[in-house]
Amino acid sequence: MRTIKIIAVLMISLSASLQAQLYNDYIGAGHSEGITVSTSSNSEGTDPMSTINAAGMDVERMAASRFLRQATVAYDSAMIEEVAAIGFDVWIDDQMTKTPTDYETMVNDIWYNDLQLLTHQAGRDTTETFGPYSLHFNYAYWQNMYGTRANDDYLRQRIAYAYSQIFVVSENTELGGYGEYMANWYDMLAENAFGNYRDIIEDVTLHINMGYYLSHLNNPKADPVNNINPDENFAREIMQLFTIGLYLLNDDGTQVFDGAGDPIPTYDNTDVKEAAKVFTGLMPGGVNQYVTWTTNPYFGLGIWGADHTVPMQIDQMYHETSEKTILKGLTIPANQPGMQDVMMLLDTLYNHPNVGPFMSRRLIQHMVKSNPTPSYIQRMTAVFNDNGSGVRGDMGALIKAILLDPEARDCAAMQDFAHGKLQEPWLRNNQAQKLMGVYQDQDRYYNNGFTLSNDLGQSILQSPTVFNFFRPDYQPSGDIGNNDLYAPELQIHNTTSAISVINQVNRQIRSWIEISNGYGTPWWDWELEDMGISNPEALSYKYRPFTEDPDDFLDRVDLEYMSGQMTDVVRNDIRDAMLGQTWGDYQRERVNLGLYLTLISPDFVILK
Repeated sequence: MRTIKIIAVLMISLSASLQAQLYNDYIGAGHSEGITVSTSSNSEGTDPMSTINAAGMDVERMAASRFLRQATVAYDSAMIEEVAAIGFDVWIDDQMTKTPTDYETMVNDIWYNDLQLLTHQAGRDTTETFGPYSLHFNYAYWQNMYGTRANDDYLRQRIAYAYSQIFVVSENTELGGYGEYMANWYDMLAENAFGNYRDIIEDVTLHINMGYYLSHLNNPKADPVNNINPDENFAREIMQLFTIGLYLLNDDGTQVFDGAGDPIPTYDNTDVKEAAKVFTGLMPGGVNQYVTWTTNPYFGLGIWGADHTVPMQIDQMYHETSEKTILKGLTIPANQPGMQDVMMLLDTLYNHPNVGPFMSRRLIQHMVKSNPTPSYIQRMTAVFNDNGSGVRGDMGALIKAILLDPEARDCAAMQDFAHGKLQEPWLRNNQAQKLMGVYQDQDRYYNNGFTLSNDLGQSILQSPTVFNFFRPDYQPSGDIGNNDLYAPELQIHNTTSAISVINQVNRQIRSWIEISNGYGTPWWDWELEDMGISNPEALSYKYRPFTEDPDDFLDRVDLEYMSGQMTDVVRNDIRDAMLGQTWGDYQRERVNLGLYLTLISPDFVILK
């Protein structure tokens, strides 16, 4: 609630003693010595001096709200209060101690519950029923987001989500049939969130999901007689997308140019072919419970028979053992163990000077802004190269530095035309639902994600390609492209999604949230769960007391959804619309309309 409402006249008297001290700032900055304030009207119990002494500005909570929009996939009002009280750096340090969410266990538990439902309610024989599927990972994801058993590793989950869009695997493949594989992959990303980058690229390289998705699982050495050559897919992408990028970079992320003014490639096709040889011979590291004819993994065993919890290993018979020369500096000797070849290449990529600026820019874009300045990237590269204790690749140190950097925190940076980003619809959806509160009386939040995926243009682990839902260098036509700026998330904002996202918001505001009661429930029996707008037990009920005066409501949503950045234009439009709701249960209708207009407004969609 605003501390003071000035209706007619604000009178400020300056004493003679004030003239000796000049302040070059603004009303509300806190300097109130020698100033008296009177108003023609103000709310009962408030002090007019709060207009001058900053007591009514709510700066700490607004800053906390904005910070949480960058640092979590979803937050509630209690978290705003917590962060405002303890500070950003303390919160980050505490978050890095949280135990990671165990999605794989959740997926298996949900699958077991579904089997019980099929057996006892539907009367089906589930002996030969295969699962879990990626559907059950969706169920586990939403259960963790909104259920009472939700974990509190908010920052870790935010980084895992960012990693999932850098190290992409997708359920839009055969992997969609293996929910436990998808959960294990996401758990691996979360466990590595604050670890060392060298460990991350090794775990990504040897995980069965990546082996299948980028086809270096069961990748044989060259066989000229049968016209077989090593698959080059992963060899190319580990360089282009996961480590060094396409062109040599300065520490500030700008490209290095040759004497002719052209950018210098980091690798060429020969490097791809040589690196492809390194990733030959990889096979599953173990077999799963469904394999009955052997207990030993072998080259050629597919993901259907693999133990997804065990990293891939190399069958030397299928590994290319010749000498390999890569990136004009690495010579891998002939006839050494295949896994030693892999580790030598990973070490070389990890230590390449491009990795610091390349990964810093990616993470800044995902969390803070689409167009980080060269100085921002350079500061982060320095942290990646040395965390202050001589350690390279400390992702915990890098993430903390990204979130606490002046370019992420200072108000001055927010005034820059190039600052900020379009919040991707997936995060906007998560934040809105968490703040409003999805209510389910059985504490079962099994959203299948089908409608969300179609309407939002993205969903967890459902990227259409290895290049993610959008590319980091996407430049839409118009002012952004004309100013040589980037707006990655606008790549999935088109004539279809612009409407479907708005319709999805309307569905949610009108309490149409599809939550399945389990695998055996037909789609026509899915529950349409209340977002809590009319339910006194749910979080959104908190908005009703503020609807008599729409400004009270707008102050609340401005803090929670827009981090205090609601413009006068948006405020006036929403206020006028809410005041027009005077019939029937006008409080509910005002909440419905006010939240709907809030969630489709540019002040919420754009994170500054």
